[in-house]
Amino acid sequence: NTLQLINLPTAYNGYQYRCVINGVKDAPFTLRYAMVWNGGVSTDWFNTANWSCNLLPDQYIDVIIPGGLTNYPFINSNTSVRSLRAHPGAPITVASGVNFILTGK
Repeated sequence: NTLQLINLPTAYNGYQYRCVINGVKDAPFTLRYAMVWNGGVSTDWFNTANWSCNLLPDQYIDVIIPGGLTNYPFINSNTSVRSLRAHPGAPITVASGVNFILTGK
């Protein structure tokens, strides 16, 4: 049998869930949201087609930028993500005057 948590908001990143069946507690599961940059169409951070889930990351999302791609992100407007992991050879360009915030939430 499986417990499914469907359409939870990204704000729930880091929440822990535990199943209790007949008084027996299972180990907690920590919910984590991550998105992978694929650069499928351009360098535009704000184009959903450049992301693995076809959604834009927000302040609750862990972002992964892999190496070996053709297009790497260019951020030209203020934005926030929970964390960022850029693999070797994966540049990220932030325009002058733009705030790119790692919230760590």
